[in-house]
Amino acid sequence: MNKQLLTAEQSIALEKVQQLFADWRNNRTGRSRIPDNLWQAAADLHHAQGLSINKIAHSLRLNHTVNSFPTVPLYHLKIPPIVTFSEKIMSLLNKIF
Repeated sequence: MNKQLLTAEQSIALEKVQQLFADWRNNRTGRSRIPDNLWQAAADLHHAQGLSINKIAHSLRLNHTVNSFPTVPLYHLKIPPIVTFSEKIMSLLNKIF
């Protein structure tokens, strides 16, 4: 089994988000949906820290059912856009000329 080794920064970031989820689970009433700010924190672990989706889901005790997904479309999350190499080159050329 190939386990993802975490850097110190990744480990600290993951522990912070785990604590946010633990606090929410301990204080929520009933079976409320996961708030958008927690989804954003989980998305940041993937996009900013480079953790795998599987690692995040397992560590945050998230399952794959439809009930786990955010109540708002994912495009509301602040995920950095993917810029292709050609787009980057064109952007640089536009700044020069």
